[in-house]
Amino acid sequence: MAGACRVLLVAAVLPLVAQTFETQDRAHAHTYASVSATAFANAARAVRAGNKMLLAASREQVESEAERLFGAYLAKYDRVHPSPVERARRLAMFKEHLHHVADLNRQPKTPGHTATYGITEFADWSDDEFEARLGLVRDAKAMPANLTSVGPPGGQCTSTDATPKHTCQQTWNDTSFNNASVDKAWDWRGVPNVITPVKNQASCGGCWAFSATETVEATWAINQMVDLGPLSVQQILDCDDEKSGSCCGGLPYHALSYVVNNLDHTIQGLVTEKSNPFTCGKSGCHSGSAATCGEWYNSYGCASCKNCKVDSLTTKNPTKMPLGSYAYVIGTCECPYIDKAKDANYELNMRAALRWIGPLAVTVDAYPWKGYTGGIIRRHCSSTAENHAVQAVGYGEEIVEGEAIPYWIVRNSWGPAWGEEGFLRVYRGENTCGIASLCTFGWL
Repeated sequence: MAGACRVLLVAAVLPLVAQTFETQDRAHAHTYASVSATAFANAARAVRAGNKMLLAASREQVESEAERLFGAYLAKYDRVHPSPVERARRLAMFKEHLHHVADLNRQPKTPGHTATYGITEFADWSDDEFEARLGLVRDAKAMPANLTSVGPPGGQCTSTDATPKHTCQQTWNDTSFNNASVDKAWDWRGVPNVITPVKNQASCGGCWAFSATETVEATWAINQMVDLGPLSVQQILDCDDEKSGSCCGGLPYHALSYVVNNLDHTIQGLVTEKSNPFTCGKSGCHSGSAATCGEWYNSYGCASCKNCKVDSLTTKNPTKMPLGSYAYVIGTCECPYIDKAKDANYELNMRAALRWIGPLAVTVDAYPWKGYTGGIIRRHCSSTAENHAVQAVGYGEEIVEGEAIPYWIVRNSWGPAWGEEGFLRVYRGENTCGIASLCTFGWL
């Protein structure tokens, strides 16, 4: 994949951390309805205090507080372990997590790295459980026949046949595209309807489908189409079966290619989340059945998850869905804004693409995000081992001790209680966490 462009200060940190945790608590209060308000408030308060402690905790402090914090964690996240043996196993993993995040917080701060780590929903998850949730799968099959290639700096760039307003080639080397008129800071969250509420993929390794769906939502809104609200992630999980593995993983580009290729069929583009809600949150990685996942699409000829035979739908339901009940893109690009072979970084071009075209589906190494609670990440993740798909929705700078720290604003799919209200910030300009390695956008 290298070089290929395929189109398709603890004291100073504490106030912000406290504010972030309180926002997370409000989000959780709506998520875990079975916990009483009083029990939840007490548990959330204990976890919040624990996260402050973990900013500068010794190993001795972690050991002495682990059992108490584990009880608060279980109450806050409404987790029940079925046996004393399982509870003891989870407590051991929880302790290991506490030591790990405390170690990260104790490390000398690199200039530009302000990230903090603590107790999150995943604090008693095993590494294998967390890794399975990430859900990015590299190309396993040949590219579709309707893709063509062009050649920007850094290697091959492939796109769908439709001509975009800004070609993929432009995003690399057109000075009229990447010039001084590009805003120094931009956040699509401030533009009405472009960024829908943060979603939660739960136990499904479908991050690739979430980031692709969010990119269609944003492209649709930016082009001033009718506001449909959130679109159906479930449709992609069910029906993009040629190249992707439903909750077992996939690539955003394949999901967007499915949307493009779907326009001539009965199911056009993506329907709304309301008409086909996400039902695979507890499914994990499985082959699926109509009874548990994808039941809605049975009326359109889909037998099960990952078994949506779009080509046969025209005979089953020849009446196309009415315009206004679905959204779409007519083309998609997949480009790396990094050339690893030449050690060249094109994140200025990526910034222009995000500003002029819209939010980007990006691939990242999110393994170290397991305990992320806020701030800008510049360390602790790989730039060459992407395992998760998210959406870059903006960029900006933060002044810390007189230094301007550039960052990307990233939307995750782990719910609004994680990170900074479901978002995080990643250092900009060094391909941190591999964020510039593979970027996908659509167009109308």
